[in-house]
Amino acid sequence: MSAEAILIVSAESELTENLTETLRGGGYRTTAVQTFGEALNALVLERFQVAITTSALPDMSGMDLLAMVGSLCPETRVILIDNELSTKSAVAALRLGAADYLYRPLNLELLLMSIQREIDRQAYLRQRAASAKPLASKPRSVEREQWINPATRPAALRLNHAQFTALEEEMHKLNQQIHAEFVGLFDSGHNVISAVGKLEHIDWLSLREVLPSEHTTGKLAALLGDDFAHTHFEGEQHSVFVVGFGKPHPVSLVAICSVSSKPGLVWLSCKRSAVTIDTLLKMSAPPIMRPAFSPQPAR
Repeated sequence: MSAEAILIVSAESELTENLTETLRGGGYRTTAVQTFGEALNALVLERFQVAITTSALPDMSGMDLLAMVGSLCPETRVILIDNELSTKSAVAALRLGAADYLYRPLNLELLLMSIQREIDRQAYLRQRAASAKPLASKPRSVEREQWINPATRPAALRLNHAQFTALEEEMHKLNQQIHAEFVGLFDSGHNVISAVGKLEHIDWLSLREVLPSEHTTGKLAALLGDDFAHTHFEGEQHSVFVVGFGKPHPVSLVAICSVSSKPGLVWLSCKRSAVTIDTLLKMSAPPIMRPAFSPQPAR
């Protein structure tokens, strides 16, 4: 019998009961929550192989949860259940990294097949990575303690829906100005706050690993009275621009452009966006996670 853990996120009691019964019958362990905030707390406290969420939640949306899980818990894959088939939503969900997009009336047999396919995929990837040298990282227990405490929580967990929306608009605006292949905003825990464009999986992981958790303003920047840290990497085909800023919760604004792009224009546009983003991040907003949460027992 499988012992994989599945998180169910839905405010609909009948659907939750049906999913719990079906999944437990398939040998899975389940935890059921009702809201976006409760889901994030559950993901901090326990590792789940798959999270199943409805598109509509009481506080934020299933699509919002999908985007957040993809950055905070990349080992957890999300299956999104929509009220009806929407091509636009399906494309958006899959671009955000959803394991599957299902719609009602829900075919529970198809759901079980999708979950098992994802479990098998994860097992295959673990097998391939077994001989590779693991990247240095902090123990997950340390991350959990930091995420639960509002004072040490990464920037990605301190924002509300309005801030996420404003940040997304600013990132799209920047992307249009510099015609970048990828624009991303990362917090000190290397969690993705917002991103426009697409990277290959290995490039995504590599980028997150090289980003600093803290930023030190260079001597020239300090001389000019600039609080932003700037880093520039240039390869044969692409240039990577990194602007670090934000106190006391530092973030990194990353732009990956063609080498044919004009560095001066990219830097100017990134700096302007950084100023706007810095203001948005300093806006007073209640955290989207509550510090205390007890997962509902498996049914």
